[in-house]
Amino acid sequence: MHELPLSYCLCCNKRLDGASAVTDDGNPRPEPGNFTICVYCSHLMVFDADLKVRQPTDEEIREAAGDPDLVRAMRVTGRIRAENEGGYTRSEGDY
Repeated sequence: MHELPLSYCLCCNKRLDGASAVTDDGNPRPEPGNFTICVYCSHLMVFDADLKVRQPTDEEIREAAGDPDLVRAMRVTGRIRAENEGGYTRSEGDY
């Protein structure tokens, strides 16, 4: 996990101060323009020049929708949240 400047999710307002990569690329440090997903609510955001979060542009949303790793990560965080709230039962092969 990489420590980042403190920011807050733009959807659920939870404190965000770290990030991990969703792919096995050596866990690179986030860079401006990279996508990030709130682990609490699965909201998609983008790192700005200061590595704080901002809303994605329409073009970035289209780009994210075509990224299978990002879509999978959003599904997983949503399932984790649902499990923690008692509303989802994991099936074999979900992860």
